[in-house]
Amino acid sequence: MPVNGGSSEPGFARRDRSGATTMGINGAVSIALAICTGVLSMSTASNVHAQSLRPPERLPDTASGRDLSVRLCTNCHIVAAGATGGPGQLAPPFAEIARKPGQNAERVAGAIIIPHPDMPAVSLTMQEIRDVVGYIMSLKPPQ
Repeated sequence: MPVNGGSSEPGFARRDRSGATTMGINGAVSIALAICTGVLSMSTASNVHAQSLRPPERLPDTASGRDLSVRLCTNCHIVAAGATGGPGQLAPPFAEIARKPGQNAERVAGAIIIPHPDMPAVSLTMQEIRDVVGYIMSLKPPQ
């Protein structure tokens, strides 16, 4: 993927002020659409065989999600269950994200997969995303 304006297409990877490679929303959306297209094209008779070869998905591991969150997200978010925000806080606490009206795991995962512009690019596996989302949603009070 080209960096620093190496592509004529807007929104692809570029370097931020710290030198880290980031991806604009257009590039992220393009990748998400390509993934969705690939998934949809697999819905044929051979899909049954492909699914039988795929290992079963593991349920979210909230302890692993908490550990990942502490390691990767504490620069901007408060990740602890009972903690509240302060004046220097850059992003909402995870508990506040979980309590947001209408919040669900799909929305949280979407915000991680296609982040807002100020959120640093973090490379996570699908299972790690499940774990972090599981941890965030575990902070939602019972209804």
